[in-house]
Amino acid sequence: MTNTMTTRKFYIAFAILVSLVILTLVAFTLVIALPMLQKMLGVEISKPKITFEKPLVNPLNPVLGPNDAKLKIVEFSDFLCPICKQTSPEIKRLAKNYPDDVQIIWKNFPNTQLHPTASIVAIAAQCANEQDKFWEYHDLVFKNQSSLADDSVGPMLLGLADVVGVIKTDFIKCLSSPETLAQITKDFEEGRALSIDGTPYLFINDVIKISGSMLYEELQEYLQ
Repeated sequence: MTNTMTTRKFYIAFAILVSLVILTLVAFTLVIALPMLQKMLGVEISKPKITFEKPLVNPLNPVLGPNDAKLKIVEFSDFLCPICKQTSPEIKRLAKNYPDDVQIIWKNFPNTQLHPTASIVAIAAQCANEQDKFWEYHDLVFKNQSSLADDSVGPMLLGLADVVGVIKTDFIKCLSSPETLAQITKDFEEGRALSIDGTPYLFINDVIKISGSMLYEELQEYLQ
C-alpha cells in the first residue's frame, strides 16, 4: 500500500511538472521569439520600455557570500547554457576560497529558444532556493545538464530535489506557484533592460561588465 501511494504521489507531481513545463515554454518562447518574428515580418522590433545601468537589488535572488564583500558579482545565467556550466563553478570556487571577500548574486536568464527546458529548470532551482538549498541544487543541475534538455526533465528535477534534501511537498507547491514564474520572468526582463543578449553575463561591483566565459584566475585578478 505504501509503495502504491508513493508511486501515485510521484505521478501526480510529475503531471504538475509537465503541465508547468508546457506553460513556461509558451510564456518564455513568446517573450524571446516575438522580436525575431517581428523582424521576419518587417514589423518594428519591440524594445524594453525601461533600461537600467546596473542590476537591481532583489532579496529573492540566491546569494552566496557577505553583503560587505569587496567583490560583488551579479551573474545572469542559464542552467542549460554550456558556457555557463564552465563559468559558474569558477565563480563559485572564487567565493569558496575568499568567503569574506566575494559575494555572488544569481539571476536567471533562460533562453528557451536555444534551450527549451531552461525556464522550468530555473523555476526548480528557485524553488530549491526557497528552502535554502539553491547552491547545492545549482551544482547538481550543472553536473547533470545534458540530462535536463529532453523529456526526462521532470523526473530528473524531482530526483535532484531529493538529493539535496528539500521538503518535497513544499517543492512541488512552489513549482506550480505563479509567484515563482514571476520571479524568473522578473530576472529575465531585468536582463533585457540591461541589454543582455547572452549568457553568462557578469556585473562586477556594478561597474565592470563581462560577457562570456571567465576562468578562476581571471576573476581572481579583480580581488587585487
